[in-house]
Amino acid sequence: MRDAEPRRLVQPRADSGKPSWHETAVKFAGCMRENGIDIPDPVKGQDLDTSAVSKVTQAKLDAAMKACKEWDSALLGGSEPATPEEDAKFAAWAQCLRKGGVWQPVTKDETKPAGFKQVKPGSAAERQVFEGCDLLRPPAPYEEN
Repeated sequence: MRDAEPRRLVQPRADSGKPSWHETAVKFAGCMRENGIDIPDPVKGQDLDTSAVSKVTQAKLDAAMKACKEWDSALLGGSEPATPEEDAKFAAWAQCLRKGGVWQPVTKDETKPAGFKQVKPGSAAERQVFEGCDLLRPPAPYEEN
């Protein structure tokens, strides 16, 4: 997924022949476990539980993310393009998170700028930032519209 922060996840269309978001998330979680990060398989209708990332070093997390890039990319780049309205909502949510110290890229190619002051992933401070930005949060692919 990411440096422990939620990223924009786009669910592929059911008729696309591609695995569902849930199937892909299960593969991602399995890959992370194989690489030393104890992420459980997601429950259908819920996001991935990434709390385990706060218990490992950044180097170990980076190595696991690199090894699992195939599944991370699949979770991030579904087949349905976002509408301009969805893009704007996501950008507003990402900006709110960034102001609080949680890095959230707007595009999958965007990288964290040098010097970005980030709160610790999985910390109470991070949870507080997410709660503060919750009104701006766009629906995730595992949520019913």
